[in-house]
Amino acid sequence: MFNRAHQKMEVWRLIVLRRNASEVLVFQSDGRFRLPRVKIPAHGRVALALNAQIKALWSLEVYSLYPLPAVPPDHATAHYHIVEALEYEAAAPRTAQWLPIRSTTAELFIDHQDFTAVETWTGSLGRSNTNGRRSPFEKPGWFFEFTDCVQEAIRPFRLTLTGNFQQFNASSSFSLIRFESNADAIWFKAVGEPNGREFPLTVALSTCLSSFTPRVLATLPLWNGWLAVEAQGSTLSQSPYFHAWEKAVTSLGELQAKSIPATAEILAAGARGIQTDWLLDQCDPFFSLMESLMQQQSKPLPPPLAPTQLLELRHRINQMLRRLGNMNIPDTLCHLDCNPGNVVVSSTKCIFLDWCEAAVGNPILNFQLFLDYFRLHFGSDTQAESALISAYFRSWEGLLEPHVVRNALQLAPALAVFTTAVSFVVRRDRKDMASPQTSAWLRSLARRMHREVEAASALQFVA
Repeated sequence: MFNRAHQKMEVWRLIVLRRNASEVLVFQSDGRFRLPRVKIPAHGRVALALNAQIKALWSLEVYSLYPLPAVPPDHATAHYHIVEALEYEAAAPRTAQWLPIRSTTAELFIDHQDFTAVETWTGSLGRSNTNGRRSPFEKPGWFFEFTDCVQEAIRPFRLTLTGNFQQFNASSSFSLIRFESNADAIWFKAVGEPNGREFPLTVALSTCLSSFTPRVLATLPLWNGWLAVEAQGSTLSQSPYFHAWEKAVTSLGELQAKSIPATAEILAAGARGIQTDWLLDQCDPFFSLMESLMQQQSKPLPPPLAPTQLLELRHRINQMLRRLGNMNIPDTLCHLDCNPGNVVVSSTKCIFLDWCEAAVGNPILNFQLFLDYFRLHFGSDTQAESALISAYFRSWEGLLEPHVVRNALQLAPALAVFTTAVSFVVRRDRKDMASPQTSAWLRSLARRMHREVEAASALQFVA
């Protein structure tokens, strides 16, 4: 069983606001003040955990606005988050008080960073983009105006908000909130850059592939977001049963096949093109980058790939891509983030969530990514894996010959890794590659690609 005592925690300092952001919550100590602090699990959903902790510790009902950048920048361990009380006259906890924002001075605070954070936040309120399209969730009070918009949008569907909600993500331009209603729960999601394209993509897919995507009730352009009915069922991450994965992979194949006539529309809505020709064009720049990253490796193990190995790997990937392209498999919609948490299965259907990583390309590469998650979940169960592949084959009956799919699957392990790596690199600035974590991850993908290419060289292809 997981030992909670060993769970890594992180401390967040809070700027908790009240009365139209005219007051901030402070705790007293020896005649001076400090901002509230809470501990939450690291690497989790910050807004969800903060809101829950604030309620548990101080009985305050709040919603989160956004995290403040590190203040000052060289103190990256000091995390600050802006939070607002839902009640105008929310009571202060014991040993705390509401301090007028205009009364804050550096001398009042025990820790100067706390005052600097408050000063930084008040200065940000004057920015011209506050509550605009770029940063719609910065302005205090946005939640109250927003919930009125939500209620108005769902009224035609005879839905009424109950007042209960869970806020999962919060930032100046991103939001994810689950609202309870008198019937099904309603999800609101808003996206900003670099994921702004998920908004038009989700709307387009809800129209042309509605059987496989959440039902969108309304769009809220001011917030760059949409409202969707909660998908019924359980995510694959919650299911230990093979039949759920079998149903999901069958639905994936059906989704891909039905998307073929709509690929132009899907690309126009913002999906990335990862067709074979595009992947071929990425070979030279990608492997040039990898040669540089391998040379930068400081640790002896695992050993970096030598320039000659990278040259051979580039040649082999190029050959495999050309072979895949010659199979004339139609390009389809691909979900490049089809992890088990993004797939909801019920007794009647399968719904795919989070289309930020939507692309148009070879469907077998998408299936390979799904198969990788299946192996993580079930281990080396060859019988179950064979049954899963067979289920996927059946969804392509009448469109592709079985031997074509089987041959493509032999190329897919290496090419799926290449597609993952290239899709990541092209979306980021070259300077991002200098991050030790990023460069180490890319090197690990290249080594895995090398292993998969070696394994594929021993396979027999069916004519």
